[in-house]
Amino acid sequence: MEDSIVETLNNKRKELDYSINLVNAFGKDSAANRESEKVGKVYMDSLQILTDRLSHRERTLLSKHLTSLERNTRIEDSVRFLLFC
Repeated sequence: MEDSIVETLNNKRKELDYSINLVNAFGKDSAANRESEKVGKVYMDSLQILTDRLSHRERTLLSKHLTSLERNTRIEDSVRFLLFC
């Protein structure tokens, strides 16, 4: 998933560079026509979806690890208590 995010960011950067080059070479009208194609918006929408998925995945993994940590901590506490008695 991280590779998809990097690839989309690189594509967005290339599209932005292309738009800037259009403005420099042919003026604002050319860039406005390119902008009306909404290519940049597609990249940004894709990035939003990818980052949302990544965030969800990370939250799920964190939740699993916290559950495991809490369980292990309870077991360790029980063992310490029994050893202390």
